[in-house]
Amino acid sequence: MPVYSVEGPDGRVYDVEGPAGASPDQVLAFVQQNFAQIQKENKPKEGLGAALGKGTESLLSQMR
Repeated sequence: MPVYSVEGPDGRVYDVEGPAGASPDQVLAFVQQNFAQIQKENKPKEGLGAALGKGTESLLSQMR
């Protein structure tokens, strides 16, 4: 499924999967109806897990 970038009601941009050929209005309607779930799935990582992830990304980018 293609990924669409849509601005949510909170002003953040969310990437959501949707059917091929969906109109911008259809994707926006889906985001508005499912905003709470989408926001939960796209929540930025915090704490130790996020720090380890960032450290790993940094290390891998330095090795290139």
